[in-house]
Amino acid sequence: KQWYQRRVAITAGGVAEADYFSEEVGRTLDANDKIVVAINFDDKEVSFYKNEKLVGDAIALTDSLKEGTLYPVFGTRNMPFTLVTTGDGAFTPEGYTYIQDSEAKLRGPAPPSSRDDCEVIMMIGFPGAGKSTWVKKHVEENRDMKYNILGTAYILKRMKDAVEARKKAKGGRMGFGMVNHAENMLRIIFDLAGRRARNYIIDQHNCQAAAQRRKLNYFNGGYKRKAVVVITTEEELKKRQEGIPEEEKPEELPKDLQNEMKAYLTVPVTPDQVVEVIYAEENAESVANLIKTYNAEGQDWLKKNRKRRSNPGFNNRGGFRGGFNNNFRG
Repeated sequence: KQWYQRRVAITAGGVAEADYFSEEVGRTLDANDKIVVAINFDDKEVSFYKNEKLVGDAIALTDSLKEGTLYPVFGTRNMPFTLVTTGDGAFTPEGYTYIQDSEAKLRGPAPPSSRDDCEVIMMIGFPGAGKSTWVKKHVEENRDMKYNILGTAYILKRMKDAVEARKKAKGGRMGFGMVNHAENMLRIIFDLAGRRARNYIIDQHNCQAAAQRRKLNYFNGGYKRKAVVVITTEEELKKRQEGIPEEEKPEELPKDLQNEMKAYLTVPVTPDQVVEVIYAEENAESVANLIKTYNAEGQDWLKKNRKRRSNPGFNNRGGFRGGFNNNFRG
């Protein structure tokens, strides 16, 4: 299971959760409440207390959680909070001690010491080409790198409630409005990411030169920037797209944007933009030929089927200010 599915938590709405288990415990969390999380390592269970009273029953740790290390995480939105780290004047359930007093505690993963020790991998390829498949395999084989993956698809996974509500209203599809919302958040994440010494993978289309330059420019000052190209023949691409499970299929791009991707498909320049271009499947020569074919096909379609843009929302950097933005979509 992926890391974001391995948790034991209580939500502000009074729902206790563990992996795919959830149960309403009937007590919402409000301002000025004092919450205590108590972990019983002997019985392998977690209890929650609100204002010194037990909330629901203790939650048994699942097998996936028993095998790993537990890290305390507190998430809030638009609300100040105080984290109590000592027992002075604070409620402590009987038989428990504060986590810093435990001899079994472990230090969390240490980030790289500087940006000179970090790398940024930019994925390049059409929707459904196999970029995320390559990312999952690479992350699994290089766990010591502790990659942070950037992309709208990963944001949408964490917007599950909002996405499901939108799908109900849209007949099973979430629409581009929700994608645009995720794109706006991704811009903020890119700005924050470029200030931190971490290893990143940009798992998006990144087909156009403007998008490649803009995103890579967030990561200056020592980052080793690389590109991984996943470009296949159109026949193989269609086969892979058809093989995506229905619940995981992305919103279908408008025809003009599909051909715009083809028309301006390119690979970053070395060493000016990236230190290395990795060809995941085809070799450099084969990819260059495929790009020429796609460029010609896309440009020909655009000349025949699309008039000069007059939409005031379109900008000359490869996207739309108020609508669908091909460059930031995951």
